[in-house]
Amino acid sequence: MKQKSFKFDKPKIKAKNKTDNEKIKDTVLKMTRNFYEGLPSGKFELVIRKPKSTSRQHKALHVFFKWLSEALNEVHAWRVLDFMGKQTEVMWTPVTIKEDIWRKFTEAMYNKTSSKDLTTTELVKVADALQDRLAVNGIIINFPNMLDMINNIQHYEIIK
Repeated sequence: MKQKSFKFDKPKIKAKNKTDNEKIKDTVLKMTRNFYEGLPSGKFELVIRKPKSTSRQHKALHVFFKWLSEALNEVHAWRVLDFMGKQTEVMWTPVTIKEDIWRKFTEAMYNKTSSKDLTTTELVKVADALQDRLAVNGIIINFPNMLDMINNIQHYEIIK
C-alpha cells in the first residue's frame, strides 16, 4: 500500500477576543474539511509527533557552549588530557564543551547522542540539569535568550 504523508500545521492566528476565537475555530474547521476531502478512500493513521528542538535553541546552545568554555577557562578548570604519556591541562572550547560535557548529559538523561534528536522540552531539561550542576560548583550561567544573542551579552558569573 502506498503511503502518503501530509503536513498539517496550526493556523497562525492569535485570538484577541471571543469573536477571534470563533474565526480561529472556523479556519481550523475549513482547513480540516479541505484536508479530509482531498484524501483518497481507505484507512488512515494519525501520528502525533513531539516537536524537535528548534534552530533558535541550537543557536542559543552554541552561545551557551561558548560562555561555558570561557567561564571554565577563567577559573582554570581546564580539561586534562593524556598527551605523550603525561597528564596535560588544556583550555576548553565550545566544541569540547559540546563533546565532553553536553553530550554526556544528553546521553545520561535521554539516551540520545545528538541535540537534534531532543524535543524542545528535553533540550531545556538537559540545559537546566547542566546549569544546576555548574551552580553547585560556583559557576552561574544563564541559558542565552534572544536579547542576549542580539546584544552579545555575556551572562555568566563565577562565585568564589
